[in-house]
Amino acid sequence: MTDAARDPRDGFVAALLELAQADPRITVVVNDSVGSSKLGPFQDAYPDRLINVGIAEQNLVGVGAGLANGGRIPFVSGAGSFLSARSMEQVKIDVGYAQNNIKLCAQSPGYAYGNLGATHHSAEDLAWMRAIPGMTVLNPGDCRETAAAVRWAAAYEGRSISVSLD
Repeated sequence: MTDAARDPRDGFVAALLELAQADPRITVVVNDSVGSSKLGPFQDAYPDRLINVGIAEQNLVGVGAGLANGGRIPFVSGAGSFLSARSMEQVKIDVGYAQNNIKLCAQSPGYAYGNLGATHHSAEDLAWMRAIPGMTVLNPGDCRETAAAVRWAAAYEGRSISVSLD
């Protein structure tokens, strides 16, 4: 199977593992989504650099912002619908306006969550992120582009990044 045909989350975790090996500031924050984000290998390799806040999306973003303020490079990962709608105030203030060096990684944006239904769907998530001043939005199309987007986001300092995965 070619890289382009693989699940974008495979590119996401592969790039994070590569980046974390080279840079101890790389940290991942998730909202009870280690499995659905395919971050098990990252958790195994760097258990002290993966923070699971549980089902608490506002805290997810706040913890990421705090880590960025402390010099870490946080990759905040959660379902696109939850990362945007449920934590929009924190994204707007703590990420976008503050221009923290934080990487928001939206799993399965739009309608990509399939049979999990309307609570996991968000046709607005990309539009909401694009409306925040200072926010850069990346929407890679496959596994290879996702890995490249994650690497680019890690190197892009001082601005907020929203990466849609899937």
